[in-house]
Amino acid sequence: MDNKPLRVACYARYSTSMQREESISAQLRAMKKFCADNGWKIVGRYVDM
Repeated sequence: MDNKPLRVACYARYSTSMQREESISAQLRAMKKFCADNGWKIVGRYVDM
């Protein structure tokens, strides 16, 4: 079986107009940690503002 890491893209978005830009950074940090913890490779990042 192939042991290459899963390749993933991270997608961060504002859910309300009340959110601050820091919430996007927090989402990306959480996704980066989750991927690192699971051995996944981030190949793309998308931000929807």
